[in-house]
Amino acid sequence: RSYLVVAGVIGASAWTYLSSVAHTQTEVVFATLAASLSVALSDVVADSMVVERARKEPPGAAGALQSLCWSASSVGGLISAYFSGSL
Repeated sequence: RSYLVVAGVIGASAWTYLSSVAHTQTEVVFATLAASLSVALSDVVADSMVVERARKEPPGAAGALQSLCWSASSVGGLISAYFSGSL
């Protein structure tokens, strides 16, 4: 779970760098790459935590748990997309 903290720090640092320091095209590409890498890392860690939890549940509940996780992720994406338009 410490990987989630690392991914969060990398992502926050990359976005902060991108918004305030990056001036050249190369800097922007590397900052965007780091931000995308942090999202991918946190997604993999979260998926592994769901798999660990699903193994402890009855066989029928594993699909419901994954469905709940994907639904929550989709709702969060929609909410953030909505509010990003107001910025």
